[in-house]
Amino acid sequence: MNKQTKKNMIVSAILILIGLMTGIVYWVWVQSIALPIKGELQPIQMESVSNEMVQLENGKIRLFTFVEDSCNEECHQQFEQLQRIQTRLKEYGSFVDTVEIVSVARQSPSVITLLEQMIDRYGVDPKGWHMLVGMDDEIESLARQLNHDRDMEGTVYLVDAKGIIRQNYDLTKGLFVEDILNDITQLIRLQQQSLDQ
Repeated sequence: MNKQTKKNMIVSAILILIGLMTGIVYWVWVQSIALPIKGELQPIQMESVSNEMVQLENGKIRLFTFVEDSCNEECHQQFEQLQRIQTRLKEYGSFVDTVEIVSVARQSPSVITLLEQMIDRYGVDPKGWHMLVGMDDEIESLARQLNHDRDMEGTVYLVDAKGIIRQNYDLTKGLFVEDILNDITQLIRLQQQSLDQ
């Protein structure tokens, strides 16, 4: 084997090694930014505070939140952050057509009054922010699917357009508006890529 052949083999081996290392680094990076899969949410049907039946099928990215019977400071903090998200999604042109917010509570006259107050106080746009009320068994079924516990007040769940639960955020432990918006943007991009293919 002459010197030129050895040199070519060494250069080839180095290039192959660089290619493999680049591929491994890229794969690790993609895995680190990918949203986890935490379960699957079945389509739901519930009544809105305005007594309309709302059917939520797959096809839109949704943020789900549970509202307890009384709204304490944590509840108001959660609604303030959701209001900011609603505003930003409207600015992006993603609210209603691509992304919706769904607040769910147990059906009772006092809860309906509370939700109506929240609609007024936080400028809830009913075209893309659904205030739903359900019977105990409906709420329990949704809570089980989202792996929600009553002790998790202030938690928001991100569900992609295929009904896959991707993330949850405890809004009582900090401001997650940017994190949520970044994750929604990532899901919108993934959704667009799958449509393009």
